[in-house]
Amino acid sequence: MTPEQHTQVIEFYNQTTNEQHAFFLELITDKLSLWKNQKTFINSYKIEHINLNGIYIDVHIQKD
Repeated sequence: MTPEQHTQVIEFYNQTTNEQHAFFLELITDKLSLWKNQKTFINSYKIEHINLNGIYIDVHIQKD
């Protein structure tokens, strides 16, 4: 990432609301994957739903 791109991302984050953050995450769920690895035990999780919970964002996951 170039310094200019870094600045653009920071500006985007600072100029958007929590609702917009949650919506953006919802848009990119197809590009996110969550993994759990405890030594040799590996689980894959899929993001099912994202919603705003006050000032926080809830990410609901489902075992793949």
